[in-house]
Amino acid sequence: MAGCSSSGHAGSASVQTGPAEELPEQEVMCAIRIRLGDAVLDGVLYDNPTAQGFAEMLPITTETWHAAPGFARAFDLTEQIEQKGTPGYGYEPGSLAYWDEGPSIAMIYEASRRETVVPVVPIGKMTSDASMLEEYEDIITIELVEDEESLSGTGGTLTENSGEVTENEDVAGGNETVFTADTKVWDVIHDPVFGDYGRLIFPADRSISDSLTLGMWEISSHGIPMSVPRGRLR
Repeated sequence: MAGCSSSGHAGSASVQTGPAEELPEQEVMCAIRIRLGDAVLDGVLYDNPTAQGFAEMLPITTETWHAAPGFARAFDLTEQIEQKGTPGYGYEPGSLAYWDEGPSIAMIYEASRRETVVPVVPIGKMTSDASMLEEYEDIITIELVEDEESLSGTGGTLTENSGEVTENEDVAGGNETVFTADTKVWDVIHDPVFGDYGRLIFPADRSISDSLTLGMWEISSHGIPMSVPRGRLR
């Protein structure tokens, strides 16, 4: 997180300008929503231990402070996250980054630096335009998005039909994938049509083994319906 003169926050340091470091792609764990008054920013949390620790703290309503004008705004946590990933100085526009010494979270709204000033752990990303954070000085609320809501934009719908996954009526161009009871859950999650959001089809608080099939999932979930866009279970 960048330097700030506020007590208890990072001290000043030289600014490294230039293209932001490209971070390795990470699996998405769940969707979040950041409320700034009447405005809303969408985002995701990555599937890593630090992000999981942060997710357990949500919802959070908190004040923010300007970690670095023109770069990042931050908010403090009431306690450190126990499971810490390997910190680094890389980020990407929209990054949500955990700084353990704060402990605090940086919300990077502008790629104006080559790297962060202090070592941070990327825990997620804002998928909406976050530029309003530069001027916004009121409290914010960060919350998890419920599974049904997080499916919006994927083309999926939750349907109840004796607990089965049924054909999506919105399949475009007849290019549908057929899933059976023997299809592995991870094969559905990694279907290219879902991009980085396939994990959001299934509850984030459930662990998924490599051998788990859709048929086994239906049994273990006691018939809880789920949506598989452009697919059907037959």
